[in-house]
Amino acid sequence: MHKLSLSLLLVLAGLIIGCQKGNTPPSTPALLPGDWYQQQVTFYHYALDGTLQSQQTSPAGPDNKLIVTDSTIAYYTTMSIGPGPGPTPGRWVVRRYSLQGDTIRYENFGRPEVIQEISAHRLVLHHPGKAYINPGFSTGYSDNDATYTR
Repeated sequence: MHKLSLSLLLVLAGLIIGCQKGNTPPSTPALLPGDWYQQQVTFYHYALDGTLQSQQTSPAGPDNKLIVTDSTIAYYTTMSIGPGPGPTPGRWVVRRYSLQGDTIRYENFGRPEVIQEISAHRLVLHHPGKAYINPGFSTGYSDNDATYTR
């Protein structure tokens, strides 16, 4: 009788573990590839001490889309980011990337992006800020969160 109870307990435990494995959500590397359509961007402006100064949410433009593969992220740029090697308006930009935890690191471009949220249908990317010091004007830094769906 003891062996029958132990066998039944082991079978039941195996069924429970098997069911739990079937409910495991896909990981970030599995969810990231595909086409993502930007819905909005929220800009945060902070003082150098980290105090939030202002926040503004803007709707996305009609061409704001990411096309993500296992190794590249492509996006259509509608504006220039200034002089230098930045994107040219009206062109697709393709960047190689790697995932390190929840951080997207680009091989050929500066700041990383942090995945704040990801599911089968929603992606929120956080773009960390960079300090700016403008004598006579505001000083601080800006971050933004871009929300995408598919």
